[in-house]
Amino acid sequence: MTTVRHTHTTTHAAARSGRVLFDAILGFPRRFRERRQLNALLGYDDFLLRDIGISRDSIQRGAGRSLWRD
Repeated sequence: MTTVRHTHTTTHAAARSGRVLFDAILGFPRRFRERRQLNALLGYDDFLLRDIGISRDSIQRGAGRSLWRD
């Protein structure tokens, strides 16, 4: 019985990792657009960024994240 449970867990983990990769690939274009928009915001001066309620640090953190992780 333990072997069956272990095999099921391994199969589930493999299916889950395949799904994670699939989701990462599908989300890539959206994250790429977001990074391009964040990089465009970095060209704004601090006064404008403060006016729309975001900080330069938060933009840099978002733009620096990996495209494969959401």
